[in-house]
Amino acid sequence: MKSIFYFAFVRIPVVFIYMFYRFIAIFNPANKYHQLFYYNMGNRLNLEVVNDGIVFDASFSTPASRAERLLTKEPDTLHWINENMDSGDVLYDIGSNIGVYSLYAALRDVEVIAFEPESSTYAILNKNIYLNKLEDKIKALNVALYDEDCISYLNISNYQPGKSGHTFHDQVNPNLKPFSPVFKQCVIGLKMDTLLEQFALPFPNHIKIDVDGNEHKIIRKMGSILPDKRLKSIAVEINTKLVEHQEVINILESNVFVRLEEPEYINEAYHETGYMNYFFARKE
Repeated sequence: MKSIFYFAFVRIPVVFIYMFYRFIAIFNPANKYHQLFYYNMGNRLNLEVVNDGIVFDASFSTPASRAERLLTKEPDTLHWINENMDSGDVLYDIGSNIGVYSLYAALRDVEVIAFEPESSTYAILNKNIYLNKLEDKIKALNVALYDEDCISYLNISNYQPGKSGHTFHDQVNPNLKPFSPVFKQCVIGLKMDTLLEQFALPFPNHIKIDVDGNEHKIIRKMGSILPDKRLKSIAVEINTKLVEHQEVINILESNVFVRLEEPEYINEAYHETGYMNYFFARKE
């Protein structure tokens, strides 16, 4: 009887309120009451979103939105996973955020190493791994990939779970322009070569990099990885208007990678921003 009362007079009304504020957020994402609801009620209700058979924690607004847009935000990335990854392959998801693509790949029998340095987002990433019982398929690491081994700061642009625009070490925004972070979180930064040499991680067959600015610095220090034929493909989000990001294409092409340019790999929605996903495969 108590459970019926709880659902009828507590949970169902609160879920309706939740949906109301989700509707408001469409027109005014910064609405303070919408954010207040998420922070004070969302996590108490253990709200979840299920999309394509994947369960996501939806206690906060941005993770909920990312979950809802799984199939529509980056269809090019989903196509890359579907067409290039085989059962048993290893994916390094660098800048995993809440794990949307880590989860998608893991459920297709891909082993994933997910890198997410931002602490509140890392917590949601682990919750999503837990909800989908994928702890044997996804290893989540709370470190930043960089061009040197160091202890530095993650410059946080917006301290809410699931947000983006944070950069490691240099106090710049994704367009590499100076900005003032709202918070600086102390984080360990490592070269990818260091991870493989000192921590015996499985070698990646595929690498996805989306770190909002430092992509070129990560790729510069993949000297032992790029020539290795076990690495089959790379997905990287870059802004080719930046000279530093043009370097990414040059490095990959010099290591016998070719860009995949079929229509399925082109996401037109990103053209105006300058940033878009580039997909590369090793030339046979």
